[in-house]
Amino acid sequence: MTKRVFFDASVHLGQFCLSSDEVRFGCKASQASLYRKGEDECVGLWTDNENGRVDNAIWSLPREVQDTFYPFMDRFYSMKQINQVPLERQDVESAIKLLDQHSSISFQSAYTCAVALRIGAAELHSLYQDLHSESIVQFMRSKDVLIKKPSEVDERSFPEPELEATYQDALSHFKKAHVDVLDFLNDDRNSSSKKN
Repeated sequence: MTKRVFFDASVHLGQFCLSSDEVRFGCKASQASLYRKGEDECVGLWTDNENGRVDNAIWSLPREVQDTFYPFMDRFYSMKQINQVPLERQDVESAIKLLDQHSSISFQSAYTCAVALRIGAAELHSLYQDLHSESIVQFMRSKDVLIKKPSEVDERSFPEPELEATYQDALSHFKKAHVDVLDFLNDDRNSSSKKN
């Protein structure tokens, strides 16, 4: 049976976080665990909206960083089994209901939960704190969705050597430019996403 892992922009960009190795290692492990294209044991899913958040953050960075990030991202999406999920009206309606039941969650996070439920995700990977509140974690668990905040103490390599090489090249340019990309993720939830 296919395991569906739903992730957001905070995790995709979090694998280049410079302020916390645990966050970087965790997000990288989350992304590395997704299976190769053509293998459906563990499929990654995200929305058009989250893809746009990544682009907006990267386009805010120096050109030399962009020029090393996109070769990595291109290979990631061509080599890994990733499906982009179109948003639907029912996602908005479900998100509003979730907001009525849980006042501590932001609309964007409620939207994320609604999509995860609709697509039958087994796990939802995110750094955003409001998704890790006890009430949301319990609610999603009752619907068979496990919310995870990626965190690891050791770095895991991508099993695809070419992907790992482009990752390391991009990471070296983030470090050289002293750019912590999560600071450029334009999202009200971002201020607490790097805290463990």
